[in-house]
Amino acid sequence: MLLLPGLIFVLPLLAGMLLAYANGGVAPNPAVQSRQGTSCLDGQGQEVLCCAWKPDDWAIAYMAWAAVTLSWTSLLAFTIKVFVISGVTAQWYFAPANQTPRGSLRRSIGHALGPQFGSLALAAWLLNLLNTLKQMAENARQENRNNLFVQILVSCLQFLITVLEYITKFGVVRIAITGEELMDGCRATVDLLRRNLLDTVGVWWFPGMILQVTALLLSGVWGLVVWGFTYNYWGGTKVALSSSIAMGLLAFLFGILTIGFINSILLNIVDAVYICFAMDRDAHACTRLEVHEVYSVLPSNKGPMGVVEQPDGEYAFGSAAADTAGPAAPHPYPSPAGAAHRPGAYPSIARV
Repeated sequence: MLLLPGLIFVLPLLAGMLLAYANGGVAPNPAVQSRQGTSCLDGQGQEVLCCAWKPDDWAIAYMAWAAVTLSWTSLLAFTIKVFVISGVTAQWYFAPANQTPRGSLRRSIGHALGPQFGSLALAAWLLNLLNTLKQMAENARQENRNNLFVQILVSCLQFLITVLEYITKFGVVRIAITGEELMDGCRATVDLLRRNLLDTVGVWWFPGMILQVTALLLSGVWGLVVWGFTYNYWGGTKVALSSSIAMGLLAFLFGILTIGFINSILLNIVDAVYICFAMDRDAHACTRLEVHEVYSVLPSNKGPMGVVEQPDGEYAFGSAAADTAGPAAPHPYPSPAGAAHRPGAYPSIARV
């Protein structure tokens, strides 16, 4: 649905960037530090071109603006995708037993392109800013490979940026469920996860790793199948070998793209179900028993620890279950104001 409008917006920007880059002239290469005969050398002693193409100043400014706009637009499409999938997943999660909510996709798209569009645009801008900072940090790492202090500082900064990225993403998931504003949703998400101390790292890292490895394996197998089939079909000659290798590589790349897109949808569903489970746990409710049975396997620092006893010893130690109840103020869960947190309540407060 969003593909055609996105192309209509992106293609003119790309064409404008190409046309703007064509406006300029040949100028001395700023990377040249010395000369050796007719050759030009950079600061590392490597041979480089003596001249380079230099766009006009206005063209550089336009290309910078267009690059930022393209990045923001792509991240906006990403946040809308996360929002819509999370909204549909939450409506399924909180639906009454043995009932399938109707019109959940249309309702979630309406919220994303309607009252929540500003929050999603802000989330995309924040993600764009964090990506820019991450790229700047990586450039600093590459330019200061022998500086231990810079390496440590960049590693800490990249960790902080990654945490902020996931807070923003989980905030988008929450506002798809509750209809809050973005900043309120991010703060509430941090408070929710901190109050319950759920194994967020496991949900953050493990499913993505498993799906990425699965995508590589399946795409590799598909590429080998296509290579073997085309090689035999074209007669098994040397010419057929090179052509079949090219077909196998194309099949592998298309397999990666297709399975990667499906994996991204699955990961968005996992994140949404995880936030719904956290809301259930915080409200001492159990909306989906099968989901609780899965997520309860994950370790929780606030959960009760089993008793540990030394063999043939007289002493044992353990920890009592901590109180994970939230604050006394009502939470913006998917239920009407003042009502109890219960299955099926999500559609009743959907913003229109």
